[in-house]
Amino acid sequence: LRFSNGLPAHRTQKKALPGAGHGTVIPWWQELGEPFPGTGVVGVDFAILWLIDGPTLSVRTVVPGGAVSAPHLKLAFGVRLTSMRRNISPRSCIMGPRISSLLESIISSDDRLRDQVAIAPELAGLCVDRESPLDGEPLRDLAAIFRRNPCHCVADDETPVPASALPLGSPASGGPLLLELLYRGGVWDPVAAADALRSYAELLLAPVLRLHFAYGITLEAHPQNAFLVVSGHGLPRRLLIRDLGGIRIHEPTLRARGLQLQLHEDRLTVSDGWQVARRRLIHAVFQWHLGHLAWAVARHVPMEEARLWREVRDVTAELLDQHRGELPAGRWDDERRLLLESAWEAKSSIRMRLEDTQEELFVSAPNPLCGDLAEDSTAV
Repeated sequence: LRFSNGLPAHRTQKKALPGAGHGTVIPWWQELGEPFPGTGVVGVDFAILWLIDGPTLSVRTVVPGGAVSAPHLKLAFGVRLTSMRRNISPRSCIMGPRISSLLESIISSDDRLRDQVAIAPELAGLCVDRESPLDGEPLRDLAAIFRRNPCHCVADDETPVPASALPLGSPASGGPLLLELLYRGGVWDPVAAADALRSYAELLLAPVLRLHFAYGITLEAHPQNAFLVVSGHGLPRRLLIRDLGGIRIHEPTLRARGLQLQLHEDRLTVSDGWQVARRRLIHAVFQWHLGHLAWAVARHVPMEEARLWREVRDVTAELLDQHRGELPAGRWDDERRLLLESAWEAKSSIRMRLEDTQEELFVSAPNPLCGDLAEDSTAV
């Protein structure tokens, strides 16, 4: 066993990362002579999990000891949820800390990004440095990733609010939490709701599109991976991103910036074309993140959902204009057309499940930012 950042890992290792408390061996690993049949891993007595009593929003991310000071621990969970089997690849274990360092360096040196976004860095990954004798594939079910606790990524007077909570009804008013945080007028009419969603779209899209266009780095900023950081007075301040395994990088753009990233032999993270990164952007940020918010707000106010999508379209167009001079000739026109005018490609999780594949499959879907659809109150 090895840590991806070089930390030693002995068979009887019980020394935790700072703040994680004392380690404890998983009982069923001791009871089974060969817990992973056919892998050649026998008599495991390695302290890979700590005493855990702190669940999180993600089913396989836990907080050792439930301590706010402890790093989050992302575990391999060998069950197929949605379209994917939720294990962890050696690539994710090794690339997580490298990508974290790259992003922290970019954010700290970019005047636009510095106050707009932060990440919960991945501190280390733990994986088995061998392949399964059954199929020659990496042992993806024996892996874990240690991530800085999001509460340690904000100031003492700030709170990271999971973006997944924003469409949900507030216990105070019953309306979406987003409206309470971004509009405090007390009466949520269509004008106030549209203003609130526009403000949030600006906060979300400004750093996401900056990284995408200027650096070729596309965050998988769906609601489970994103936090809205608010001040002690409840005022929105910036975006916080966690879980870097789904990031996609356009390598030529990164190199053009004079930046390099040491890659794993599994090069899934990077590509030379824009389609993979654009699909990730549209699926995670527009369809999933903003789409769910628009749906929830429109049904609560109530109002036409198309009104909200017009606000998202205007914000996207303004941010595209800001990057026009930074993009190669012709690419700005392509990006504007593909984001604002053409049909989108939607990830088809059901089709992936039916075809029993983990290769991402896509189908054509209406684009709610398209001029015609934005005027259609039935657009989704």
